[in-house]
Amino acid sequence: MAAIQGTNLGETLRGTRFADEILGKAGNDEIIGRGGDDLLRGNSGNDTLSGNAGNDTLDGGNGDDELIGSRGNDTLDGGDGVDTANYSELGEVITLQAVGVVDKGNAGQDQIENIEAIIGANGQDNIIDGTVSGGGTSAFDIDLSEESLTVTNIPGLGDVNFTVENFVNVIGTSNTDTITGDSNENEFGGSRGNDSYDGKGGNDTVDYSDLGQAVTLERGGVVNKGSAGTDRIVNIETVIGATGQDNAIDGSTGISGQTSFDVDLSQQTFTVKNLPGLGDLEFEIINFANVTGTSNADDIVGDGNENEFGGSRGNDSYDGKGGNDTVDYSDLGQAVTLERGGVVNKGSAGTDRIVNIETVIGATGQDNAIDGSTGISGQTSFDVDLSQQTFTVKNLPGLGDLEFEIINFANVTGTSNADDIVGDGNENEFGGSRGNDSYDGKGGNDTVDYSDLGQAVTLERGGVVNKGSAGTRPNC
Repeated sequence: MAAIQGTNLGETLRGTRFADEILGKAGNDEIIGRGGDDLLRGNSGNDTLSGNAGNDTLDGGNGDDELIGSRGNDTLDGGDGVDTANYSELGEVITLQAVGVVDKGNAGQDQIENIEAIIGANGQDNIIDGTVSGGGTSAFDIDLSEESLTVTNIPGLGDVNFTVENFVNVIGTSNTDTITGDSNENEFGGSRGNDSYDGKGGNDTVDYSDLGQAVTLERGGVVNKGSAGTDRIVNIETVIGATGQDNAIDGSTGISGQTSFDVDLSQQTFTVKNLPGLGDLEFEIINFANVTGTSNADDIVGDGNENEFGGSRGNDSYDGKGGNDTVDYSDLGQAVTLERGGVVNKGSAGTDRIVNIETVIGATGQDNAIDGSTGISGQTSFDVDLSQQTFTVKNLPGLGDLEFEIINFANVTGTSNADDIVGDGNENEFGGSRGNDSYDGKGGNDTVDYSDLGQAVTLERGGVVNKGSAGTRPNC
């Protein structure tokens, strides 16, 4: 190891291609290592230290020093004063982690101490990452537009402030973080805790893909993360849900006026329409499977996954696209009637249109109905078994038979063709219609009602009901 020692004047000291120990003295020195694992000491003065190749140790000493981050597994200790770790010329993305670790990817990993400012690599999406924090109550208060990072509640230290330049992306801690972006395209990694994200300018993203907990995007930029906390997002253009979870969009509460949703999961688009004072706001949504609309007229389209749509008030349109999809009216508080052509009559709550939907769940505690009395043409008929929660529409022109799952339905009115209708253990009511039909009430006190038939009926032996020209049905 070569030992090189400076004078009390400001000077440039250069090492060899071997492991060197270079010691500056007084004055503002520039100390440059070359090859080998070097030890560079600035001592007093405002010094610039650069280790270059090798696993180097840079010690700034007294003064406001600049320590140049280079390749290798280095230790950068600023010493006293206001010191900077400068990675601007590294050419690799750096990640500033907890407890002073700087991950340089293929360029190595550094340990920094007594550093007040960190400059990321030019032209790279440098990251601040609080996921490896060792627990405790420490949190981040970051404003990239102001180049400021405060780590709060550090045990034994309290709050510690840093200047951060050339940083674009942030992953918070598991505690309550406040993170603000700048005019660049920032990406924030959604973590545990009750966090606040403000993208400022640019097209910004909050990414919950690694959270391991389903998230629900609610009114006013609230993100409900269940046991992982609740976030508030503003000036965010893209939200990525947790991987492998049934992430949801929920407009069921707090949406006022004429505001409505236009959601297309297959295109990963979400438009909130008619926001007071704002008009329409558009978002990109990724990894979302379920949607509950507003109380106004929503247009909701699924994708190739198993989507679940929460049926809400308003005249809504639901298209499941691919997959086995569900419209769930269980929380509507209003009986629904499933009619021809995928129409769902919700009474005072509006009328919906559903297509490519495999399961319909009626409102809880209501006498939900299936009604084929109008608009069913040709040879189309119903095969309904409420006890098995199955509904088949048979002989649809150009389609053949379509099968559905139906839950929470009690009443059925058939078509004018030959229907087979079976009840369950509840009190079912079947509307007697034209055609040679079969009704089986199963359990419960069940009714067949011919009051709207417009044709006299004769109850005959063996449960046969003769409807004259309207047909004959056996009562099983």
